[in-house]
Amino acid sequence: MLSTANAFRVNGFRSKIHEKAFDRLSFVIVAKICYTSLEAGQPQSTRLEEAHIERPLMPIRVAPYQHQRDAFAFAMRLFTQVISPGVALLMEMGTGKTLTSVAIAGALDINRALIVAPLSILGVWQEEFAKFAAFGYTLQVLTGGSSKKAAILRGLAGPGLQIAVVNYESAWRLEQEIADWQPDMIICDEGHKIKSHSTNASKAMHRLGVKARYRLLLTGTPVTNKAVDIFSQYKFLHSGVFGTSFYLSVTAILSRATSPASSR
Repeated sequence: MLSTANAFRVNGFRSKIHEKAFDRLSFVIVAKICYTSLEAGQPQSTRLEEAHIERPLMPIRVAPYQHQRDAFAFAMRLFTQVISPGVALLMEMGTGKTLTSVAIAGALDINRALIVAPLSILGVWQEEFAKFAAFGYTLQVLTGGSSKKAAILRGLAGPGLQIAVVNYESAWRLEQEIADWQPDMIICDEGHKIKSHSTNASKAMHRLGVKARYRLLLTGTPVTNKAVDIFSQYKFLHSGVFGTSFYLSVTAILSRATSPASSR
């Protein structure tokens, strides 16, 4: 397991870190973010070592595994202590990203949560909340045409946390309606789906993310082809991580990570 400034990783990452500098970008971005805070690039006062993370109880109906408890505690610490508005759970398939996210949504003091996921797995979120959530909630999967989805969203009401689940294509088409709904938290499932920062879906997620108090990105494959894949995903979490230029930011990170002083 690995935790960085705002990413929690389960089951490791590509281990070839002694290749040429550019080949090391994937590792450096995830594992050597240099513990910088996400506020104006100011250095954090404390490092996020696992041993020092408090582990509050998860509001779920099953006994979680240790790595799920660690991921939950990691996210809650960053959110509740206002260290970061965005957290990435870089957890591989089968390690419990959804269960952990259900617990995080239930533990935060929020009223509305938006979950954006690929069309094929929208129903999974409904099933997982029904199976695991030990708190009150009302959930709707937005289906049908755009007008019907907008109507469902506007009519979403009920006790406890209100949750809307929608696919990426619909999220950008319904961007204004979602913004008017004012979700407190946005969960970006299979976050690598917004790896191309120039697509309509990615741009919509960036704009919506800025307006949400909490942003959670879930993926087991943050880098699928090249290092720049991570740029758009982190822009959703917090644009201050890489700023407006991915390559200038990474050049600075690599310079620090490979300098003689960093190995002392």
